[in-house]
Amino acid sequence: MTTLDVLKARIGKTSFSHLENEAEKEVGLAMQMPLLGENREQKFYEQRPLIGDLLDECEFFEKIGLKISPTDVVKILFRCKLLFAVRNEQEYSQRRGSVSLFDEFVAVAQWSDRSDNVEVLVDRYLTQLEARIAERTLLTHIDSFRSARPEDSPQQFFNDLFTTLGFPFVCFFDGDHLIEEHKHLEPGLRSYDRDGARRFFCAPSIGFKVSGSREYCFWYSSIWLRTFLNVLRIASYLHPGQRDFGRDVKMTAPTYPVFLGAHAQGVLRWDEDKKESWAKIPDGCLFLSHGYRGLSNMWLDPRSYPGIKKLFVSCKKIFDSMG
Repeated sequence: MTTLDVLKARIGKTSFSHLENEAEKEVGLAMQMPLLGENREQKFYEQRPLIGDLLDECEFFEKIGLKISPTDVVKILFRCKLLFAVRNEQEYSQRRGSVSLFDEFVAVAQWSDRSDNVEVLVDRYLTQLEARIAERTLLTHIDSFRSARPEDSPQQFFNDLFTTLGFPFVCFFDGDHLIEEHKHLEPGLRSYDRDGARRFFCAPSIGFKVSGSREYCFWYSSIWLRTFLNVLRIASYLHPGQRDFGRDVKMTAPTYPVFLGAHAQGVLRWDEDKKESWAKIPDGCLFLSHGYRGLSNMWLDPRSYPGIKKLFVSCKKIFDSMG
């Protein structure tokens, strides 16, 4: 059986038809887009954010152990079908749209693929997608943390907390230990220093590890990171440390998370408040007030660690009781 046949058998005719219908809607919308704007500039199609419409499929994929996202399948179907709907390569490039940071680049159909039929192409790119399943760590930069003293780095506290919870979170706060971890994860560089290690780990940052396609890892990890950071904020209010209400504090936008080792920097996102709560990116600002960020920097005071840990352990018990 081909990879496409196996996928159809595992998810069933109804689910696959739903994904295929969404891909065909995408083709229709892309074909309706004018190729030139009002000022004769080239326009590029932007695919719909379908994850909210495919939550049932996401849950089903997870239930049967598929480590890809339903949106992965829709994107492959969309691009392969679009190849045969357009007239030339330039039109295909514009109607296909740009490739996002979390797309699987191997799953972007090429113009030269038109020599094969749609099913052959879909099977080829699904096979490549499965071959790219790997463990990835999604990092969220913490941009409002300030330590009263260098020795108060919360690295050990969070390492202990993550071990207690049993969830695959990681954290990278500034320190010489980052240099050694950088050497281990990226061997062979000419030199290693703290600045290079901070950039590599987006330090200070908190991350979550999971195996799957890039898009699967992004959405799965985002949910866990968003949940953890929100509970951390609640714990920090219940067991407060110190806060810096200095005049130099700036209002900042949340930054997009990045994958560890990708050498990418999270771009600023000012439109997150317009999204549904489940769709927002994990926000690494430790102090939020009525939707505003950066009103104050926060110390995670060591005196508050026991209370913070107690709240997380209580939350885990509730989570475990829900199965």
